[in-house]
Amino acid sequence: MKKSVIVVLTILIVLAVSIPFFGTSTKPEEEKELTIAYCPGIEDPFMRMIEKGARKKADELGVKLIVSEYPKSWGPEVQVPILEAMMARGGIDLLMVVPTSVDALIAPLKKVYDSGVEIITCDTFL
Repeated sequence: MKKSVIVVLTILIVLAVSIPFFGTSTKPEEEKELTIAYCPGIEDPFMRMIEKGARKKADELGVKLIVSEYPKSWGPEVQVPILEAMMARGGIDLLMVVPTSVDALIAPLKKVYDSGVEIITCDTFL
């Protein structure tokens, strides 16, 4: 539980520090609402805890949080299609993702990053 809290707090700190750098505009009336997407690795309490912390901070900062479908099993064969479907909707400024494979998520996440979306990996790294 302590590790979970530390991970969630780390994510929230990174979000709090990162948010001012996204979407700056020259005129206040043209400011764009920032959209953060969260793609969990599997349906479980730890992943729900990450979402809960991210949602609380997003509400506090006035940014939109979208959460993808929670995969029913752990693995890239389940997660990658969910990730691709979520990213296909567009309008996402930052992706928080719990990669289910160090190797298999490199190409899909590189595609996301190359499209201009910043990425934060949670609970693991690539």
